[in-house]
Amino acid sequence: MACPTGKVQHTYASAVRAAQRARRNRDQTLTEYRCALCGAWHVGTPNGLKKPVKTINPNHQMGDFT
Repeated sequence: MACPTGKVQHTYASAVRAAQRARRNRDQTLTEYRCALCGAWHVGTPNGLKKPVKTINPNHQMGDFT
């Protein structure tokens, strides 16, 4: 079954090899991931948060900096 996204489908082993090849040839971070639509493995940029979420600690108080 073809993926509705149109991306190339891989097995896990071939996705790992393809991601390693792509990382050597490009400056982007490419990784293998399992598609939620078709269940196959694809190679692409990581999805989700790229940096940790900044947290605001409510126990800190603003001081008087005058």
